[in-house]
Amino acid sequence: MKILGIDTSSKRCTVCILEDNNVIIELHSDDEKTHSQILMPLIDKIFRETNLSLKDVELLACCIGPGSFTGVRIGISTAKAFTDVYNFKTVGVSSLEGLAYNVKDDINLLNNTSETNLYQENAKNVNEYTNKNNPIICSLIDAKNENVYYGLFDENFNHIESLSTCPIDELIDKLKGFNKPIAFIGDGAIAYKEKLKSSLTSTNFFEGEKNLASSISIAKFAYTKYVNGNYNSFLSPMYLKKSQAERSLEERKDC
Repeated sequence: MKILGIDTSSKRCTVCILEDNNVIIELHSDDEKTHSQILMPLIDKIFRETNLSLKDVELLACCIGPGSFTGVRIGISTAKAFTDVYNFKTVGVSSLEGLAYNVKDDINLLNNTSETNLYQENAKNVNEYTNKNNPIICSLIDAKNENVYYGLFDENFNHIESLSTCPIDELIDKLKGFNKPIAFIGDGAIAYKEKLKSSLTSTNFFEGEKNLASSISIAKFAYTKYVNGNYNSFLSPMYLKKSQAERSLEERKDC
């Protein structure tokens, strides 16, 4: 199955084509131009370089956020336009899920664990995790002003709780209740690394590319969802909080 992956949720615009879980090609751009200028040329380039076309795609995987409000809308709008023409099966994947999946192949941390029950969100509570040695995977996106978007996953990439947003200090208090190692990933992990290390007893951090958005991880996570029957033809953005424009408007109304 050929999968087209799209992630425009961050400053990086990234696209890929997979054959099931195998990467055929991946391209990304950190250009200062807007994603609306970058995305279609990148998609055109990956098809030219692989001698493939949209007609060869069987599944479309798109990042649905959280992240850049404008970027998320651009990616989803493009995916919807393709789906309207080609009637693709589509899978929406959160940027927080994608970041967590960036470390899937790190066998030293994850011990080659399986993907069973990947989508049973909230299947376990905090107390059920305190007796295990395997780390919690915490994906973090910096939401500015000491706030983060976060996702908590077990070693099998089950959601420990729903994806959410809160002040970093509030998240630290929550993580203390797990009493087990925490593996952090994402630009939020970089931004608050020293605070996390000083506040928690057992932490792991990743370097470089693993902290960045990856259409490959989005596509691989989507493929696993698809195999488990979790797909549709409708994509909806995941914002988790209101945009700055919406917050400013509400503040003016309150004055």
